[in-house]
Amino acid sequence: MPVMSMQTDDTGDILDFPLVNLDGGTVTLREQEGWVLLNFWTMSCEPCLANLLNYKHEQDSLGYRILENKGVRILAVEHRSDNLELIGKVADRTNCRDIMYSAKDIRTKINIPYLGYYYLIDPSKKSSGKAVVLEIIQIF
Repeated sequence: MPVMSMQTDDTGDILDFPLVNLDGGTVTLREQEGWVLLNFWTMSCEPCLANLLNYKHEQDSLGYRILENKGVRILAVEHRSDNLELIGKVADRTNCRDIMYSAKDIRTKINIPYLGYYYLIDPSKKSSGKAVVLEIIQIF
């Protein structure tokens, strides 16, 4: 079962870190509305890939994921590679193309202690850079 802790962090750097989608466009966390779940994964992590498959099985008849129906935007972030072609292949295999992003070296801005790590970002995303961040420690 995942363990959660709450903290207030100076997340200004991560809020403006560019996340690259599979079309090569960029977005930032600051631009996202509502709650945002960051799912940090990498292609060399088999449990991470298996977990991405869970998103496919969590879709309703309209293609929305359970968390999305609850107002949580999911961003599956490959944080070790910027190879969009390989990330795209994983996205196609896991039916996660719409939530896949590359953010190589984002771990220089936020602590990712191990693979399969999650952060839940508070919707306020205050412009001061202070935001409530829930760490979700996934245990495979």
